[in-house]
Amino acid sequence: MKKNVIGSLLLTGIALAKAPAFKQINIEHSQIKDQDGTTYETVIIGNQEWMAENLDYRKDTSTSCSGDLQANCKEYGRLYGRDTAIKACSFFENDKDKRWRLPLRADWNSLLESVKGDVHGLKSESFGGTNQYGMGIGPGGSREESGSYSLPSSLAGFWTIDSVPIKDRQKTETPWYYVRFDPNRDLMQFQNASRQTKFSVRCVRTVGNK
Repeated sequence: MKKNVIGSLLLTGIALAKAPAFKQINIEHSQIKDQDGTTYETVIIGNQEWMAENLDYRKDTSTSCSGDLQANCKEYGRLYGRDTAIKACSFFENDKDKRWRLPLRADWNSLLESVKGDVHGLKSESFGGTNQYGMGIGPGGSREESGSYSLPSSLAGFWTIDSVPIKDRQKTETPWYYVRFDPNRDLMQFQNASRQTKFSVRCVRTVGNK
């Protein structure tokens, strides 16, 4: 995928040292179900409820399975272009108020603050972490605009709803933000891509002050 840098707008890395193993963080677990009947584990951290699995909802033919293999959708969830990703979080049962949504960059930053910067604890064991908080951030991969796929194990990329400010869009062909995690680094990065690039989706909702 294309990456352009406009000052500090388009590539933001948040590098944090591993936090101490013991933390007083209130964590609750729950579940949601999409309109296809698929059930997903969720985790409540602070005042946010996050999907603890990658979304695998197929509304239409615009989504992809990594490598075009259906088994990879079952294992890693589907890959979504940005426009489809925005709509994908609105297809859960018993969500009449449409509280589930595609995260802002601010939501990811809030999650990181809640776990005291412990990226290692957010990642799954299969992705070089400990899954201490039940988020299970792990393999997903991506589909490039050209149609080629990265290996699921190479990255975990999730669309955000944010984009480069309108005044700066003429400077880049890739103005849409996603958040990236890698298996060999305890780092959360905001990078940019074209809207046709496909990444995983994790939905979030605010559940009140805890």
